Amino acid sequence: MVFIGLMLLGVPIGVSLGLGGLVAIGLSNLDTQMFGLLAVPQNFYAGLAKYPLLAIPMFVLVGSIFDRSGVAQRLVTFAIAIVGRGPGMLPLVAILVAMFLGGISGSGPANAAAVGGVMIAAMSRAGYPGSYSAAVVGAAARPTS
Repeated sequence: MVFIGLMLLGVPIGVSLGLGGLVAIGLSNLDTQMFGLLAVPQNFYAGLAKYPLLAIPMFVLVGSIFDRSGVAQRLVTFAIAIVGRGPGMLPLVAILVAMFLGGISGSGPANAAAVGGVMIAAMSRAGYPGSYSAAVVGAAARPTS
C-alpha cells in the first residue's frame, strides 16, 4: 500500500520500492530489536557482492576492444560473404555476426556492445528504424545457456 501511495505521489520507482520494503519489514517484525531493519544492509551487500556483476564491465570492455580493433568489422565482412547482399539481408548479417562473436567472447553484454557498435549504424544507414536495429542486435546478442 505504501508503494502504491508513493507511486501516486510521483516518487521514483526505486525509492518507492525501498521505502515500501522497509515499511513491510518493520511491520512484520514489530517484536524484534530495531524491527528487523538490520537485515536490510546485509541483504543489500549480499546482492551486490556477486562475481558475475563484477565481470560485466570487463565483458563490455572486451566488446569495445573488438569494435575498436576491427575484429567486429572483419566478422561483418565475413558474414556478408556467407549470406550475400540483397534486400533484407543486413539483419541476417547482424544475427550471424552476433553468433560468431558470441562464440568468441561468450558474453551477451560484450556481444551487444561490439555488434551494436558496427551493425546498428550500418542498418540505420540502410534505412532500418533504430528501434528495429537495436531489437535485432539485442535479441541476437543475448547469451544462450
